Amino acid sequence: DLQTNIRIAEFKFIAWRGGAEAIRQNSVFKDFFGLAAAGTDKQKYLYLLGTEHALRFFNGGRALDSVLSRNYATKTRFQELYGEKYSTVREYFADHHDHVIIEDVSSWVPQLAP
Repeated sequence: DLQTNIRIAEFKFIAWRGGAEAIRQNSVFKDFFGLAAAGTDKQKYLYLLGTEHALRFFNGGRALDSVLSRNYATKTRFQELYGEKYSTVREYFADHHDHVIIEDVSSWVPQLAP
């Protein structure tokens, strides 16, 4: 979404509803993983419209097989890098959360905030 000489970033303007949101979760995981795995020394940012639901997901026990099941390219890249090392989102996030700054942009675009 954005790349400068000092940072790379993904913007995700998702209106989380708080229920079963597999498609939204899959999408935000794909962006987080893409940033975390990017081979660069640039700062990595994931800008979200609210962080509560995403952080609950990242710290939850959803199976990575489920999260990656609908995106062949991401699943293939993930498996190339990590094989069977991680089985849940929480396990992966615990090891990689410090590689990506997750920032709430609700105050930037209050008309989109829930």
